[in-house]
Amino acid sequence: MKALTTLLLMLVAACLACGVGPAFAAEIDEVSDLCSSTEDPCIVNDTHTVVGITLDFGTRVLRISDGGQLDIGSGTVSILCGGLTVDSASGTAIKATGDDFSGGDLTVTAYGTCSDDALQACLEDGECSGTCGGDGGTIFLGSKIVGSNEWPATVTLYAAGDITIDKNITLAGTTSDSDGGELDVQSYGGSVTINGNVDVTAGGDSTGGDITVAAGDDVTVASKLDASGGDFDGGNIDITATDDVDISADLTVSSSNGEGGGGSIGVTAGGDITMASSGSGNIVLQADGNKSSDNYAGDGGYVQFIASGDITVSSTVRMRANGAKPDGAGGMVELTAGG
Repeated sequence: MKALTTLLLMLVAACLACGVGPAFAAEIDEVSDLCSSTEDPCIVNDTHTVVGITLDFGTRVLRISDGGQLDIGSGTVSILCGGLTVDSASGTAIKATGDDFSGGDLTVTAYGTCSDDALQACLEDGECSGTCGGDGGTIFLGSKIVGSNEWPATVTLYAAGDITIDKNITLAGTTSDSDGGELDVQSYGGSVTINGNVDVTAGGDSTGGDITVAAGDDVTVASKLDASGGDFDGGNIDITATDDVDISADLTVSSSNGEGGGGSIGVTAGGDITMASSGSGNIVLQADGNKSSDNYAGDGGYVQFIASGDITVSSTVRMRANGAKPDGAGGMVELTAGG
């Protein structure tokens, strides 16, 4: 009986070592680790670690759903697909924060298909005969992306069609000498809609990050974009649309520490630019300098709007590029309308 009991205990220990017990994030080496080659969409509903690789789904859609998460750590990961849909119930669907001081580098490319060849992927018309489009090539982010660290993450989103950001993206510096992270969003043939806050702020002794948004159609910014910096100035926000730009939330590139100066906000539209609060309060577009504790002052930054059509600024909008007291120089606010 004693020998049988010992044997049973050994079998239980072996089973636990083989994975029976607490679940751990599975490391992914290739697309087949996530789903079979025939699944479209490829659905991810578990936590997976992705280390420094390219995941090529071809023209299939990747869907992160039901608590799924991809954790790229501090590595460089590229996802190629026919569309990305994130509707995970988890707080963070994509994590780009390594265990050390460095965030990750994530690039998502959502391809459309050519009208003359449904199997040929494309981002824009010039890449194939016929036109680039189809039903795919879109990105929808319904859960958060987090990549804050001492060296925050860089996140790049390219799509043939529409890009919708419905939840927060946080790529902030976490120490006093951390610069802000970088977010680059480009829809080649569709619109970009931002309904979640984007944070690429810096530490107190550093420079704000960069937010770049471009669209082949319209850009709508309905949540705060924050590239505030520290003693080495605010960051940059650059928005470009082939058609219209609609802004109803704060844009911030001010310095918040030391004698840092304001950064730059640049908005360019092939159509109209409209700026107005969506609620009862005001929105602030600001590139202010900061006053240090020993009375040194930062200069104001640069705020520029250029539209081929009309520029409409509601009474609920405040534009600021103030130099700090006592001797900071004021910055510049420039509006140029062709309409």
